[in-house]
Amino acid sequence: MSEVFGASQGTRHKHAVGTGGLYPPEFVAQGLRPIFSPFWADLPHANIFTAITSDILHQLHQGIFKDHFKKWCITLVGKQNFDAHFRAMPAFSGLRHFKEGISKVKQWTGTDHKQVQRIFLAALVGTAPHLDVIKAGCNLLDFIYLAQYQSHTDCTLVVLQQALDSFHMVKDIFIDLGCWEHFNMLKIHSLQHYVETIRSLGSLDGLNTETLERLHINFAKKAYSASNRRDYLVQMTRWLQCQEAIIWFSSYLTWLLKLMDANPSNRTSMTASAALAML
Repeated sequence: MSEVFGASQGTRHKHAVGTGGLYPPEFVAQGLRPIFSPFWADLPHANIFTAITSDILHQLHQGIFKDHFKKWCITLVGKQNFDAHFRAMPAFSGLRHFKEGISKVKQWTGTDHKQVQRIFLAALVGTAPHLDVIKAGCNLLDFIYLAQYQSHTDCTLVVLQQALDSFHMVKDIFIDLGCWEHFNMLKIHSLQHYVETIRSLGSLDGLNTETLERLHINFAKKAYSASNRRDYLVQMTRWLQCQEAIIWFSSYLTWLLKLMDANPSNRTSMTASAALAML
């Protein structure tokens, strides 16, 4: 990765080389497509790579944990055995009980990942073929939880880096056990920039795309579900306008009720104004 992303001058040179429809070999090896004459190439005092920030949802929950670590563990333990451990988990307030296991779940959300992470190590203990698998899971989950802190100190950042270093010390067990070939992956590489990103930009909850995913559900998926799937853009727009009107009117009624409680003598006139507003 350092050969591709090492310096902006070298990257621009590789972009220039990739002409005639031929991609530079360094890009092909990493599965990347070059962008010729990028807009940021000649911007003064700009380093485009600093704009690539850490993302808890796609890099940690859906990336390292779901796409890699969980799959490695399922490969080592077996789907049936792993699902049996999740089904055997006793029900407890605040914890989701996966009564069918986790291997059959097709679509995962950020909340689902967090629920699995709470009990993942408990399901792994007793089935993992090597102690380093448990250690790797413990260190990786520590890193994921620490990265989600809403505020950090020098001490928490030291612990965050220690969790990552401890994971790197034992991660080769997955290669030794034959469930993975190498760790030359962007998502593994991105973990080493978390401490630097937090120091320069603050806690990662402000950079997490999970918030935007939630807005996508509220403003796109629900609006589409309310349509008849024909000319849905117009129907979605109207539905959103209605929802916005309902929110505004609910806010008005809440304000009016508080005002009526504060001024009981004017309750009759305020009730009449509320009735007029509903017309």
